[in-house]
Amino acid sequence: MAKPRKTNGRKRKTKDRGDEAEMRKGSLELQPVELKSDDFALHLRSTKAAVERMKSAKNLYDGCCKSAKKVSPQLLEAVKLAIKFEGKDMQEVKSALEVLGFVLKETDHPLQLTIHDTLLGDVNEAAYARGEKSGAAGMAMANPYPDGSDLAEQYATGWRNGQAKLLNLPLEESGIGHNSQTAEQQAAE
Repeated sequence: MAKPRKTNGRKRKTKDRGDEAEMRKGSLELQPVELKSDDFALHLRSTKAAVERMKSAKNLYDGCCKSAKKVSPQLLEAVKLAIKFEGKDMQEVKSALEVLGFVLKETDHPLQLTIHDTLLGDVNEAAYARGEKSGAAGMAMANPYPDGSDLAEQYATGWRNGQAKLLNLPLEESGIGHNSQTAEQQAAE
């Protein structure tokens, strides 16, 4: 005996010829279109040619993208960004970079070093403040600036002062020399 099929609660349709589907009413008569054959032929040719040019341009674009990626993974994005900025008003670009710089500084993102510090602020002061913030937070010294640079020195000074504040030590006991004290600290002595 055959198992009955599951119907998920629906009534099962029978193959009774009396329950045939109702024929749709209405006609599907197509009306003639009033287009000139010459117009159609002209637009067909021009559209086909445009599609071919578009395919050719897409292939050329894809080739340029592959070539740029071979040179450097970041090069393609840099080129795209340059093209995007090229078409914009320079005030709009400046404003966008200023907002980005503010966001990066507020979130203490490492990219602020190149965008915010360079374009928008005093680089030495920013490096010191960043180091001080890291030191006061108890973070290990991870100087993001090039070794031996003024920025690296300012970061390290800020970090040591942050550590001194964290440990409630006077600056002299934290191993920081006189030259790394701020003007306010020197005036207080």
